[in-house]
Amino acid sequence: MTQRVFDFSSYSTARLAFEAIGSSGWQASLNLIANRLTVGLLSEFYLRYKNIAPPLNDELGEDSIRRLLEDSRRHALLEAINILDSFLSDCLRFLFLYKPNSIPKEATNKNFSQLDYAECVERAVRSRHFQKYVNRINFLASKFSLTIDQEMLDELASLTSLRNEIAHHSGFYKFVIDHETEVLRAKAKPLPYVSEVQAGMAPVIVGNVCNSIYGAMYQGFFGAAPIVRPVNPELAELHERLRESWREERNNPPIVEEFLAPGWSMKILSDPNMPWVGDELDAWIIIPSGMAELPPSISFSWNDRHGMKAWAIVDNGPREEIERFSGVLDRMLVGQSVVVEYYNKRHDGPKFARFSLLGFSGAWAAACQQKQERGA
Repeated sequence: MTQRVFDFSSYSTARLAFEAIGSSGWQASLNLIANRLTVGLLSEFYLRYKNIAPPLNDELGEDSIRRLLEDSRRHALLEAINILDSFLSDCLRFLFLYKPNSIPKEATNKNFSQLDYAECVERAVRSRHFQKYVNRINFLASKFSLTIDQEMLDELASLTSLRNEIAHHSGFYKFVIDHETEVLRAKAKPLPYVSEVQAGMAPVIVGNVCNSIYGAMYQGFFGAAPIVRPVNPELAELHERLRESWREERNNPPIVEEFLAPGWSMKILSDPNMPWVGDELDAWIIIPSGMAELPPSISFSWNDRHGMKAWAIVDNGPREEIERFSGVLDRMLVGQSVVVEYYNKRHDGPKFARFSLLGFSGAWAAACQQKQERGA
């Protein structure tokens, strides 16, 4: 590997270069604050609009505002994670340039032996770019004896997972009842939903992580605390108050709506070749495939929030996503009740409902028999 002299060999030049990263982090924090204010204003406007505008006369307007609000929340999340991505790459690049011995050994194999040192650094940065964000953070933290709060890392992992779902969204379909034509039709799944809390949490977690890493690196390189950093003390105090309020919300027990007699039955609409199992509340649509190789289709129609998933827990079993052809149906056939976590477009947080499974297995057996008879 061919090394060459960089201006970073000059202490003052290196310090100025690293302070530029801190300044850009501070500017990014201001942008994230502006995004959070925009989301908050849109949320307030949407709530006031729903209370003032006649809901039956202006459905199109209300729906347009709601979709604008949802898009702004997704944008806030994506921009926060993109800022984290750029910040981590900048810090890794500076570390490798200023301290060449910090480059991982796997980045100095024979493929790098004839490269210019700057190109070697870029390849080392890119090799880390495709790792999980938490792994990249822990790599930098380990170099400067920094410990990132595990709760914060868990929250970040959840947000980056949601970001990946949005960025790599591949839609699939669920079945819904068309009451006008009395047929089942397929409906495309929209982009994943970002709640107001998640949109607000993203800049807070990203700002805190960037601030911790930058402070530890600056202290390690230059033996002093930085003057300019991604999050100033006043903003850090606000972030901690917000995180404490979110902890309290998470610790509150959910309200579960009880349905002791949902009235499970086999149902047939206009097409006798497509029997299915549902309830009197039109919450569930479970369609047998009629083929052992093809799993049934499961939909929970109350889950109508743009881009959100519904989850089910049968008795004390695991939490599983509905509509993913998992073991939910098998457990429902032998269970006593099922609790569903779902999202309604008029409520920001999740809703919960418990359905008794009395009579479900009999309705499913009748639907499967009807399917077999019609297919014979």
